[in-house]
Amino acid sequence: MKFSQLNMLLSKSPLACGFLAALVVLFVGSSVLAQGGNPAANLEQCRNGALGNIPCDSSSGGGSGWVTGNVGASQSQWAETQYLPYRMTFTNLIPGTTYYVVIGYDRINSGKHAIDYLGTYNTSKSDVFPCDGILPACPPNPDTIPIPVDPVPGNTINQPNDQKFTMWGGNMTAVDYGSGANNPNPDIRRIMVTFIPDVSNPVLAWGGHVAWAGEWGAGQSAGGISGSPYHMRLYGLGTSPWPTAGGNQDRSLAASAVAPAALFKIIKVANTVDPSGVAITHFPFTVTYPNATPINITIQDNVSGSGGGVYTSSAVAFTSPGIQTATVTENAISGWSLADLACNDPLNNDTTTDWNPQTATGSTSTIKMSPGETVTCTYTNTQLAVTAAPADVAGRVMTESGMGIRGAVLTLTNLSTGEVKTTLSNPFGFYKFPDLSSDDLYTVSVSSKRYSFINNTHTFTLRDSLLDLNFIAASSGSSMVSSGVESKPAGIYLGRKVEDQ
Repeated sequence: MKFSQLNMLLSKSPLACGFLAALVVLFVGSSVLAQGGNPAANLEQCRNGALGNIPCDSSSGGGSGWVTGNVGASQSQWAETQYLPYRMTFTNLIPGTTYYVVIGYDRINSGKHAIDYLGTYNTSKSDVFPCDGILPACPPNPDTIPIPVDPVPGNTINQPNDQKFTMWGGNMTAVDYGSGANNPNPDIRRIMVTFIPDVSNPVLAWGGHVAWAGEWGAGQSAGGISGSPYHMRLYGLGTSPWPTAGGNQDRSLAASAVAPAALFKIIKVANTVDPSGVAITHFPFTVTYPNATPINITIQDNVSGSGGGVYTSSAVAFTSPGIQTATVTENAISGWSLADLACNDPLNNDTTTDWNPQTATGSTSTIKMSPGETVTCTYTNTQLAVTAAPADVAGRVMTESGMGIRGAVLTLTNLSTGEVKTTLSNPFGFYKFPDLSSDDLYTVSVSSKRYSFINNTHTFTLRDSLLDLNFIAASSGSSMVSSGVESKPAGIYLGRKVEDQ
């Protein structure tokens, strides 16, 4: 059949037109399948186990790791102030194409704060492996992009500015909360990530910060919401901004899986000898968390003026009613003394301290926390002035032939302080001035009823022990020295030549 005959047939036969349309659909569908299917995204959250010790990966048994289902108390343990890890896995993307994915989360649930802002996927948990089970191996240098501060007024109290989205197998170019049209309900936030994949199945990861009573007030955090208030959503995926198709996924976490929490902070203030006020010393501490092995930390005060270095604890979860206790001990460090230890316990005022102002040993604070509380303890240290070790001045009074002169009078004057000391040479001509202050300016002079001396006075700054400061008597042919210094033979300073000043 020729094409002209086919066209004539189609123009006269509705049945033939339907047949042709079916062929077109079949051809297009086959083309899509040949490319690997429609682009898709899948949202998962982490079950970290009933004790909170299961890694966020795809190989953990017992229903743990990355899941698409609801997470309850028997499967996870999180605390207010922590970041819940999430990942988005993609399939059938075309490398080099620009895509837009819209993520949503409940800022307010039942009038209380739930997930108040977003953060980095591993801020609270180190053993998080977002691309595990998806890519053959996580590339070593994933792409990151800062998470902007939520523009809703009053939403973020302490949202940090260093939190990020992370992507393996692609590059992110923009993150945007959009306008009111894209976020019609301020209680349910939407944020769009723009990215270009390098592979067909990249992975995107982030965290959701669990609202904390210590920031929003007692009873205003998600711990007071019944049911499953922690919702993270996939709204859409597409090649045009703010897509609404390809999404409609909701992952929820039960309130029973999140415990109220408290924090404590250790502030190190160091008063230095130098005027900078900046201490480069790392001060060692031992911290004992509730029901945990003690850990060792160091805090460096690198802030000039009244500030100090700060250590902030991990969230201390209240899995049972009562007060949680942590112990912080500053260990002794050479060259510093503890000047003050003060704690601010805003709710109970029952945190205790145990320290001795004369020593840095035993500088302990016993921190008692209630849910939603932040207890702050400030350790203030004073740098000790460097004190040089005491030094000795010694030598011998003798004739030119090397015979010792007995009973010569030696006078030492500290020109820095005015202090004067005298001593006599022994039967062999030796003398000594022990335990002198270093770094001071001194003179030592000698006199004898029977002898005059070629140089009867030496002047020097004492840096270390000077053990060969000798005086030589003039021979009968030498001129007498009545005053001043006519010649200045050098003393020997620990085997090195030391010129008089």
